[in-house]
Amino acid sequence: MRRIERLQWIVASLLLVAACREDPSEVPASDPTATGSTTGSDVDAEDATTVVSSECVPGESRPCYEGPPGTEGVGICAAGVQVCAEDGVGWSACGGQTWPEAEERCDTPQDDDCDGWFVCEPALAWTQELPGYVRGIGATPTGDIVVVGTDGWGGFQGEDLAGMFVMRLDSEGTLRWVRSVAGPMPNAVAVGEDGTITVVGVYEGTPDLGGGRLPASVGNDAFAVRYGPEGEFQWDHAATTSGYHAVAVGADGTTYVVGGYIFEDDGPEAIEGRFFVEAIDASGARSWIQVGQGDFGIPPESMSVAVGTQGQVLLGIALTGDGLSFGPMAIEVDGIQVALIRMDHEGNPQALVRVPDVGTSWVGRVRTMARPQGPIVVASVHAQDTGHANVMLAAFDDALELQSEHWVGQDAYLGNAGALPDGSTVFDVEFASNLELGPLGVTGFEYQWLPALAAVDDDGNARWVEVLYSQSYIEIFRMAPTPDGAIVLSGLAYEEGASLGGGTLQGSFLARLRP
Repeated sequence: MRRIERLQWIVASLLLVAACREDPSEVPASDPTATGSTTGSDVDAEDATTVVSSECVPGESRPCYEGPPGTEGVGICAAGVQVCAEDGVGWSACGGQTWPEAEERCDTPQDDDCDGWFVCEPALAWTQELPGYVRGIGATPTGDIVVVGTDGWGGFQGEDLAGMFVMRLDSEGTLRWVRSVAGPMPNAVAVGEDGTITVVGVYEGTPDLGGGRLPASVGNDAFAVRYGPEGEFQWDHAATTSGYHAVAVGADGTTYVVGGYIFEDDGPEAIEGRFFVEAIDASGARSWIQVGQGDFGIPPESMSVAVGTQGQVLLGIALTGDGLSFGPMAIEVDGIQVALIRMDHEGNPQALVRVPDVGTSWVGRVRTMARPQGPIVVASVHAQDTGHANVMLAAFDDALELQSEHWVGQDAYLGNAGALPDGSTVFDVEFASNLELGPLGVTGFEYQWLPALAAVDDDGNARWVEVLYSQSYIEIFRMAPTPDGAIVLSGLAYEEGASLGGGTLQGSFLARLRP
């Protein structure tokens, strides 16, 4: 009698254990989900303790899966096997199952986190509403974020944004300081190795950037202004041009700006040209200017400038037409091409290389970055033979010898680009149909344009991709990497918002993606 009662007690106890395991609110301490493990592949059915849930046929097996709901059979996630005990009174623990990784891995082509998307995705660190149009983003050597914008329409962390605003935030998005200036339109920002902030753009009238009013403009003239790490005014500079469109700062504090049409006749000699590169010294005075001539038109977004590892000045620019020159250098182009020109510290052209090596019918944005392994140019190009827009990546060594040239994407238009600490290039694009980026290429919607962020190697293969899905529309204004490999971006998500790195964007936003 005691033996029967004991057996009944054991069966009842084991049935109670099985019922608890079916209750999702109670997770045994040995369950991988309780310890933060991201895979169940280490569970060994032969070593597992026997769990009784019902009578079964000894040796019989059945599939099992204890991972997050909805992930079984998605990506790497797979069911395991339970085996009936020899005495037929219960099933073994679930062995051989594979659960999702905590995050999508960047070194594999499969769906590691079992979310139905097989590309590596950065995670959203934070996002916040920023009521204004961002025109430039930079990062200090310590990882703080510098944001330049215009047309603010509200408050941001207790401060009003008005006119042109320049702000500095820490890596967590907390505002350190902001200053506003009425009038000018910023186009770009560069942060020096000493944390100084140089803003360039275009102005009308006589705005005061902090050091007194600028000379009265004759139309849309160019300005450059430098602020210290805490926002204190250092110097400003103006020129009679159609505006400064890009800026870079050397290790010695020299500022290099690039702009479009220039006409000055009030100096020692008249200066006139279709585009130019100008050097501004650490006091805000012009060191030199080199002017380009010829029968062509260059849109502002097709100019960029960078400072190489040896201090050389690198100009990336789209060119077409006849009779082109840059200072004493004659330039020959075949149709529409991107030119990368290297200058010395005095502005003298030293070398020039042209890409792409096939005909294009159009070149859009051009972005030039200096890297330890050599400069890289990223540009929007439209292929004559295919009729599609692509993103071109052309990598060079320090001698401007072309190391690789790849066109990625299909019906893809470049937004911004930057160099990451690991040597890869990050850029944002707007694409339809397919975004062909090697093994991690993604498919979009044929009749809907989507923005995406991608980090790629010099062969155009993605290390990670993040598509910003939206039921309405999302626009990325500016994007820039930080010294630790994070990405800071701004934009506007209309109506229903958009997804980014596991979070949701709403309205005018500033966001940080952690690597």
